[in-house]
Order: sequence, then C-alpha cells, then structure tokens
Amino acid sequence: MRQKLACSLALALEPACLLLDEPTGPLDPTSATILEDEIARIAGKGCAVLMSCHHELETIVPTRVLKLDNGTLSTCDVANEPFAVSAHSDTMHAES
Repeated sequence: MRQKLACSLALALEPACLLLDEPTGPLDPTSATILEDEIARIAGKGCAVLMSCHHELETIVPTRVLKLDNGTLSTCDVANEPFAVSAHSDTMHAES
C-alpha cells in the first residue's frame, strides 16, 4: 500500500524527471500494469523517466536501455536486442 501511495503522489505532481527503482516489484499484477500505464503517460508528456528493473515491463517501451553487467555499463540497441538479463546484471530503462 505504501508503494502505491508513494507512486501516486509522485505521478500526481507531474514532475520533469522521475527516478524509479523497481517500481513494480512489490505490486500485484493489476496495480503494476496501472503504474506502467501511468509512467508511459507521463513520459509521453515529456517527463524523463529513469527506471531500474530486473525484468522486461509489459507496457513501457524504453527509448534507451543501459545494461550494467559485472560493473560494466553498456548501451543496448532497443530495436534489435532482447532485454534478457543474467543473474549478475541489472538493466536500466530510460524513457524521455
């Protein structure tokens, strides 16, 4: 419940930039989908969204994906690379 409230308050402010760490992790599937839709909506209005996650999101299509693998940061080709991550890597999705 706290996660839902925190995300709702942040989105209500319509900030210029959002920094999110695993925003859908503790949410049930329905709430996660609603949050993803709201993040996509606010990104479409010009908000820069920087998000870390360990899995591909259902409704958000990133414009840039950065992969951190064993301390090395690289850029993934969004159009041609799957967002598969290993147990030793994190992926940051960036919407702009």
